[in-house]
Amino acid sequence: MATILSTIKSALRNDSVAESGKDIIVKSKDRENAKKTLETYLKSKNVEFNSVFMKSKSHSIDVLKIPGLSGYVVFKPLIQKGAGGIGF
Repeated sequence: MATILSTIKSALRNDSVAESGKDIIVKSKDRENAKKTLETYLKSKNVEFNSVFMKSKSHSIDVLKIPGLSGYVVFKPLIQKGAGGIGF
């Protein structure tokens, strides 16, 4: 887990990367760009991963599943829509 976390932190230097339970949370201004950047970095380092579409009643999100990690790599925005005057 520590090596995966350090790999993600080295790929996404400008984004906030933290461990939350089983998952690794990446907070970024642009989560789509952060996901693409991480996918490109993992491909260049020959790290296996799967892009998984998670869907629930309230939301849906693309996450990454990396072998050796019991949870997922979840990409979240720094400021969520509807919070603090940010419009939908």
